[in-house]
Amino acid sequence: FSPCLQMLSSEDFPFTDYLPDLDTGHDKTTVDTANPSSPRHTRPTSSRDRPKKKKQDPHSLVNFAKRKQQILSDLEQDLNDKSRKGSVDLLARPLISLLNNSPRYVSTSSCSGRIALLVQPPTNSAILPDEDLSKDDGEEEGNSKTKSGEGGWILVSHEPVQWQTIKSAFVDYFRENPQKLGLVYLKVEPFILHVLCSSLEAAQDLLQHSIAKGYRESGIVAGKKKIMVGIRTTALRIDALIGKDGELLVTDDYLKFAVEDATVRLTLNSQRLSTFTTSLETFLRRD
Repeated sequence: FSPCLQMLSSEDFPFTDYLPDLDTGHDKTTVDTANPSSPRHTRPTSSRDRPKKKKQDPHSLVNFAKRKQQILSDLEQDLNDKSRKGSVDLLARPLISLLNNSPRYVSTSSCSGRIALLVQPPTNSAILPDEDLSKDDGEEEGNSKTKSGEGGWILVSHEPVQWQTIKSAFVDYFRENPQKLGLVYLKVEPFILHVLCSSLEAAQDLLQHSIAKGYRESGIVAGKKKIMVGIRTTALRIDALIGKDGELLVTDDYLKFAVEDATVRLTLNSQRLSTFTTSLETFLRRD
């Protein structure tokens, strides 16, 4: 060896090196290079090196139990319902009952699906708002305001309607509200459900099941005080522009075709909701 290499050799500069075990990723092997003949030995990974499994916060379970108790109490008495109708949609009730009987879940809002006419103010019409269906799912016609505070629902129905009903609702609305300006959309909005969960694990289980059953736009919102799952799909949705500033922009033939298509989609939505309810019954049995 050259003098330089000898200066850097292990005899002149002893040190200890820790090498990760590439097979496990946990244990580490200690090599004493000052004594090459020494046996290699394994130092067990300390508890600090191992990833810790996050424990369920007991306070979150208590908070969930209190929230669920209050929600079920309000539901039983028809209190704090944000919809104009003031009660759970008939088609969604079997599913809501299943969820609320589970120790891990409770529903907070829902809409079984609907056909609607919405007048949207011109300033906001370029981007349609992603409406929270559960906060305004009544069946009345009239002047209910949207989030913008300027638009309004012309008609809302959870059952199929005739195209003549759509046209009459449009004409009557603008006759009674001539000051209303904006674009008018024929909408089909499928089933949506918001569920409060007892834990992140419970939320992930419900999310995976919902996506597997076709509700591909579902997701989890995990906050500091609660964990929510939103179950939804946009597969059957319609947002069709049919009018502007009180003037119907489409022919009767087009409106008839559009409403027929909306009826087909609403029927498919009901069938999908029924299938999802059946699958959810099986899913929840393990609870």
